[in-house]
Amino acid sequence: MAIQQENGSDYFVAFVIDNITGKIVAKLRHEFDEIEYTRQVYCLGKYYNNALIGLECNFSTYPVNELEGLGYTKQYIREQEDTYTHKMEKKLGFRTTSISRPRILAQLQTIVLEETDKITDKETLQEMLTFIKNEKGRPEAQQGYHDDQVMSLAITYDIREQQSFSLLPPTEEHRPKELSFESTFEIKESSGDFGSRIEII
Repeated sequence: MAIQQENGSDYFVAFVIDNITGKIVAKLRHEFDEIEYTRQVYCLGKYYNNALIGLECNFSTYPVNELEGLGYTKQYIREQEDTYTHKMEKKLGFRTTSISRPRILAQLQTIVLEETDKITDKETLQEMLTFIKNEKGRPEAQQGYHDDQVMSLAITYDIREQQSFSLLPPTEEHRPKELSFESTFEIKESSGDFGSRIEII
């Protein structure tokens, strides 16, 4: 599974895909601040078996660094040339550039055309209808619309090469804990902020 974040003038978005089938299984989309967003993504990654998380870091490196500080070890790693030594260095997070953007969009277009059943999110399909080429031939959202989900999903499919394509046996950390039927659970109403709704598809 892979989780990805798109940040900037649009929404914060995270997609979760089943890396075996390639189908979307969950999506998080909201106008978070970075702190709340990072917490939500951390919980989402843990819920989905320590999923690979690929955070776009064009606009900010806070979520990537914060996840590392929280001890989340399954982040997307890219290679980047050091401008001083000219050696290739490994960096956390995905960078959308003039080179990577056309590639990931072409890959997403192929999936949409040949494996449409993988795109199980209605909102994302609707957003694709307003994702056009501008006068200069650059693919982007039509004026007045968003492309945060399109770009987010494109990155999600691109980073999945760093995740396993086979079902792994659960580790002790992921094994369900046995609960006693004699246990008593009490649910109390709370005015606390539990974050925003995550859509399970």
